[in-house]
Amino acid sequence: MKKPDVVITIMFAEKNAVPMELTTNATRRYLPELLECWLTLQQGKGPDDRPCNKKDAYTVRIEVDLTEDIFETTSDTGNKGLTAGIVQHAFQNLDSIIVNTPCPKHTVFQVTTP
Repeated sequence: MKKPDVVITIMFAEKNAVPMELTTNATRRYLPELLECWLTLQQGKGPDDRPCNKKDAYTVRIEVDLTEDIFETTSDTGNKGLTAGIVQHAFQNLDSIIVNTPCPKHTVFQVTTP
Protein backbone atom coordinates (compact mmCIF):
# COMPACT_ATOMS: atom_id res chain seq x y z
CA MET A 1 0.00 0.00 0.00
CA LYS A 2 1.15 3.52 -0.71
CA LYS A 3 1.31 5.93 2.20
CA PRO A 4 -2.06 5.51 3.98
CA ASP A 5 -4.58 8.33 4.05
CA VAL A 6 -5.76 7.38 7.53
CA VAL A 7 -3.96 5.63 10.38
CA ILE A 8 -5.75 4.42 13.51
CA THR A 9 -3.67 2.99 16.36
CA ILE A 10 -5.48 1.37 19.29
CA MET A 11 -3.55 0.69 22.47
CA PHE A 12 -5.45 -1.77 24.63
CA ALA A 13 -4.59 -2.79 28.21
CA GLU A 14 -5.94 -6.19 29.18
CA LYS A 15 -6.65 -5.06 32.76
CA ASN A 16 -8.69 -1.98 31.75
CA ALA A 17 -12.34 -2.13 30.79
CA VAL A 18 -11.84 0.18 27.80
CA PRO A 19 -8.91 0.66 25.42
CA MET A 20 -6.28 2.91 26.91
CA GLU A 21 -5.83 5.15 23.94
CA LEU A 22 -6.59 5.65 20.27
CA THR A 23 -4.35 7.75 18.04
CA THR A 24 -5.41 8.80 14.55
CA ASN A 25 -5.08 11.46 11.90
CA ALA A 26 -8.83 11.17 11.18
CA THR A 27 -11.47 13.49 12.54
CA ARG A 28 -13.15 11.88 15.56
CA ARG A 29 -16.60 12.01 13.96
CA TYR A 30 -15.45 9.59 11.23
CA LEU A 31 -14.03 6.98 13.61
CA PRO A 32 -17.30 5.05 14.12
CA GLU A 33 -17.76 4.71 10.37
CA LEU A 34 -14.15 3.67 9.78
CA LEU A 35 -14.13 1.08 12.56
CA GLU A 36 -17.52 -0.30 11.53
CA CYS A 37 -16.29 -0.65 7.95
CA TRP A 38 -13.16 -2.47 9.15
CA LEU A 39 -15.28 -4.82 11.31
CA THR A 40 -17.63 -5.53 8.39
CA LEU A 41 -14.66 -6.49 6.23
CA GLN A 42 -13.54 -9.06 8.84
CA GLN A 43 -16.80 -11.03 8.67
CA GLY A 44 -16.57 -14.38 6.96
CA LYS A 45 -12.78 -14.62 7.07
CA GLY A 46 -12.95 -17.75 9.20
CA PRO A 47 -11.36 -18.65 12.50
CA ASP A 48 -7.73 -18.07 13.42
CA ASP A 49 -6.51 -21.05 15.44
CA ARG A 50 -3.17 -19.50 16.37
CA PRO A 51 -2.71 -18.91 20.10
CA CYS A 52 -2.93 -15.30 21.29
CA ASN A 53 0.22 -13.63 22.52
CA LYS A 54 0.09 -13.32 26.31
CA LYS A 55 0.69 -9.66 27.11
CA ASP A 56 -0.61 -6.99 29.47
CA ALA A 57 -1.16 -4.54 26.60
CA TYR A 58 -1.72 -4.83 22.85
CA THR A 59 -1.41 -2.46 19.90
CA VAL A 60 -3.56 -2.65 16.77
CA ARG A 61 -2.73 -0.42 13.80
CA ILE A 62 -5.19 0.04 10.94
CA GLU A 63 -4.05 1.85 7.79
CA VAL A 64 -6.59 2.98 5.21
CA ASP A 65 -6.10 3.89 1.56
CA LEU A 66 -9.28 5.83 0.76
CA THR A 67 -8.74 5.94 -3.00
CA GLU A 68 -8.62 2.13 -3.27
CA ASP A 69 -10.79 1.30 -0.20
CA ILE A 70 -7.99 -0.84 1.23
CA PHE A 71 -7.57 -1.55 4.93
CA GLU A 72 -4.27 -3.03 6.17
CA THR A 73 -3.94 -4.17 9.75
CA THR A 74 -0.99 -5.03 11.93
CA SER A 75 -1.08 -6.04 15.59
CA ASP A 76 0.95 -7.74 18.27
CA THR A 77 -1.94 -9.98 19.38
CA GLY A 78 -0.83 -13.09 17.50
CA ASN A 79 -4.45 -13.87 16.59
CA LYS A 80 -6.91 -12.19 14.22
CA GLY A 81 -9.85 -12.93 16.52
CA LEU A 82 -8.24 -11.03 19.40
CA THR A 83 -7.38 -8.18 17.03
CA ALA A 84 -11.01 -7.99 15.88
CA GLY A 85 -12.19 -8.14 19.48
CA ILE A 86 -10.01 -5.18 20.42
CA VAL A 87 -11.29 -3.15 17.46
CA GLN A 88 -14.88 -4.13 18.34
CA HIS A 89 -14.31 -3.06 21.95
CA ALA A 90 -12.90 0.28 20.77
CA PHE A 91 -15.87 0.77 18.43
CA GLN A 92 -18.37 0.08 21.22
CA ASN A 93 -16.61 2.40 23.69
CA LEU A 94 -15.59 5.33 21.48
CA ASP A 95 -17.32 7.84 23.75
CA SER A 96 -15.06 6.93 26.68
CA ILE A 97 -11.75 6.51 24.83
CA ILE A 98 -8.97 9.07 24.82
CA VAL A 99 -8.48 10.03 21.16
CA ASN A 100 -5.19 11.67 20.25
CA THR A 101 -4.85 13.46 16.94
CA PRO A 102 -1.14 14.22 16.55
CA CYS A 103 -1.55 16.20 13.35
CA PRO A 104 -2.89 19.76 13.56
CA LYS A 105 -4.84 19.20 10.33
CA HIS A 106 -7.38 16.39 10.53
CA THR A 107 -8.26 14.21 7.58
CA VAL A 108 -11.80 14.87 6.39
CA PHE A 109 -13.38 12.31 4.10
CA GLN A 110 -16.49 10.32 3.33
CA VAL A 111 -16.41 6.57 3.88
CA THR A 112 -18.84 4.20 2.21
CA THR A 113 -19.41 0.93 4.03
CA PRO A 114 -19.44 -2.04 1.63
